This record gives sequence, C-alpha cells and structure tokens, in this order.
Amino acid sequence: MIPRLQKGESPSLLDTDKANEIIDTINAITNSKGKNGIEIESDQNGGLTISIRGDAANPRSYEALEIIEVREDFIAVNPGTINNELITPVGGVDFSSSSNIQYLSVEVSINNDSEISSAELKVDGSPPESFKIEKDKAPGDFKVLIATITDLDHFQIRTGNLTASVKEQFQTPKETVDIGEYDHDIYYSWQVS
Repeated sequence: MIPRLQKGESPSLLDTDKANEIIDTINAITNSKGKNGIEIESDQNGGLTISIRGDAANPRSYEALEIIEVREDFIAVNPGTINNELITPVGGVDFSSSSNIQYLSVEVSINNDSEISSAELKVDGSPPESFKIEKDKAPGDFKVLIATITDLDHFQIRTGNLTASVKEQFQTPKETVDIGEYDHDIYYSWQVS
C-alpha cells in the first residue's frame, strides 16, 4: 500500500490531489481480487501477478499459461503474456470436449511494424503450422502450441510467459546487386522463448 501525500509534507508536490488520485488507483489495483476467481497480487518490485485463485483445501501455484482444469466446455488456463501483452481471454477458453486430439494455442497477430497487436487462446482441430520464413522482411502472424487436449485429459507442451522476437535464419547470395545494396537476401522467422 502506497501512503497518500499530505500538502506541505515531504515529498512536496504542487498538485497533491492528482498524485493521490494516481496512488489511489495503484492501491485499488494491487488490492483487487479480480473477478471469477482471478487474483491480483503485487511483488516487492511493484509488478503485478495475475493468477487464478487456488482451492483453499488444495493450494497450488500455477505457472503462466499452465492448464488448471479441463471441463466439458471450458479449459481453465492461468493468465500469461507474450512480449508483455496480456493473452486473452484471461482465465481460459471455451471449447467442446472431443475424443479427437485438439490443440490449445496462442494465436498472435502482428501489425505493420512487426509488433504484436493481439494474442488469443484458441482451440483447433489441427496443430499450428511451423513459423513462416520471410525474405528481407519480418514474418507475419503465428501460433504457439501450448497443450494438446483429448476428452478431458491434457498434455502440457509449454508454460510460462512468452517472448517472441524476429531472428535471422539464413542468407543467400543475390545474383545481381545494385550500388549500395546488400549482396545477400536475408530470411527471417520468429523465435519464441
């Protein structure tokens, strides 16, 4: 909890009302319990941890993007981020249980500046394609496999918050080169950790 400021006391601000408004907002967020079992906690560095509230009889800490429970119509997933963007929907995703294998992925959309514009949990009947390789430019949208689901069972492939970056994969020499132009084509793809 951040203490409120007092006029004339140190630290001195001309507009204590505006500073106190910000402090009240931060305190409200850090004291929030969230909705539908979502819990928000702050760490000593001021960061927020968003997680699903555990069962009091069976307390357990879940990693980001770890599956908590698979029900007939819903997969409960601990919230996570990719490049500090919150993956939605927070708390899990609707789905229809099936004896066929299904794939839980994060579907990532990229804007024209090669930055993540959105990231959503999706359940599909086929696995995500491999990352595309693009010549002389950053690649576009991609999916990251999180888990496989069959009936009400799951196999977790990946947990934790994600970081995606564009990486050079290889170069090939150009047949002709203009003055001032680089003499190789560079091929890029996504690297996710």
